[in-house]
Amino acid sequence: MRGNSMDLKITGGIFNGRALCSVPNSNTRYTPHKVRAAIFSIINSMKDAGNSTFLDMCAGSGMIMFEAISRGFNFVEGVEISPKAIATIKSNIEILNVSKQIRLYKMDVIKYLMKSCSAYDVIFLDPPFDETISERIYTALDRNPEISKEDGIVLIERPARQREFVFENFTIKKEYSYGSIELLLYEKNGG
Repeated sequence: MRGNSMDLKITGGIFNGRALCSVPNSNTRYTPHKVRAAIFSIINSMKDAGNSTFLDMCAGSGMIMFEAISRGFNFVEGVEISPKAIATIKSNIEILNVSKQIRLYKMDVIKYLMKSCSAYDVIFLDPPFDETISERIYTALDRNPEISKEDGIVLIERPARQREFVFENFTIKKEYSYGSIELLLYEKNGG
């Protein structure tokens, strides 16, 4: 789905209804409003936002990061490689005045996964809807299970009917379907 600023309104929390900038790049895909609302319904049913750490990988415009802050996460981190997306995220940080609540890494998600020593309560991953790229990212995630806290969750957005990746270190707990998009909820094995 291609988005514009009309699509990019926060769906809940303290910034509900606030419009944000979109990435000036036709390749950027936006999570639909209904799916964003569902993402945080799922997360909030499992985690106390104020006491949880949040990571958004393949952050794009940063919309999921801003939704997380709006819905009570005190601090979020995001990973994005695109210079246009990074510039858009920085503009959106200024619009909402949340610079102290966000840390942004300008780097490839796979490299981040290979190097990160941090552990998160919630990891949201919305990789490009290209199966080859997605599988490379999933493989990197699977090789660094310590990025998820023991009771952490991983929520993946992907196209419906995409072949399921078989993780060794994470177990699927639930699948949610929203037309052409699926959300897959995982927990770390032994968590």
